[in-house]
Amino acid sequence: MMTLKELRELRGKSLETLAGDMGVTVGTIKNWESGRITLSHASFEKVIRLTAVLQITLQELQPLLTKL
Repeated sequence: MMTLKELRELRGKSLETLAGDMGVTVGTIKNWESGRITLSHASFEKVIRLTAVLQITLQELQPLLTKL
């Protein structure tokens, strides 16, 4: 299972780019990547947006939602 940071880097996105694509701050992305704020606390809209931005399925993202 890949981490959120690994998925972001695999897609060639910087923290700043992903934050802009998601409509959140760089700090939010850093918090998601570190586990300080879990993706399970993100709105459903943000979770769905993340799957679109990273070009992954909700099923592929699910382990990150339950792991963190």
